[in-house]
Amino acid sequence: MTQLGVSGGYAPRIWYVAGAGRSQRLATTLLDQRAPVVSRLRYRVVTPRSAGPKVTFGFGVSDEGGLARSVVQVRSGPAARNPGKWRTLKTIAHRGKFDAFHRASFPVRRGVCYGLRVRSIDVVGHRSAWEQPRSGGKATCLSLPG
Repeated sequence: MTQLGVSGGYAPRIWYVAGAGRSQRLATTLLDQRAPVVSRLRYRVVTPRSAGPKVTFGFGVSDEGGLARSVVQVRSGPAARNPGKWRTLKTIAHRGKFDAFHRASFPVRRGVCYGLRVRSIDVVGHRSAWEQPRSGGKATCLSLPG
């Protein structure tokens, strides 16, 4: 793959792909200077009758140059303490989309505090800040009521 020309800021990036069909040889994308934006992170703790309690959540993500993937991480621990180390719950491939919305869930136990955060990476490699539910400027502990 050969890159033919790129300048700073927003500029076309053009590739020649050897072996591709004639109509597929040139592809253009915008080279952006900004990280993706994670928005609309919403969650709720639910207790369905047919299964155990869980946190369901959804989030939107957008990037003007195209999205590569989003990473969802959770952590858990005693409600009154540090909820532990972050672990990756899910990695979502976006395949160059400019906007996406995702929903997922994970099981929870009574008396345990859960943290949730999301970060997205665009096709250029820019990373968004970690986005997590907040209350009063602090990260929210997701837990079962009672």
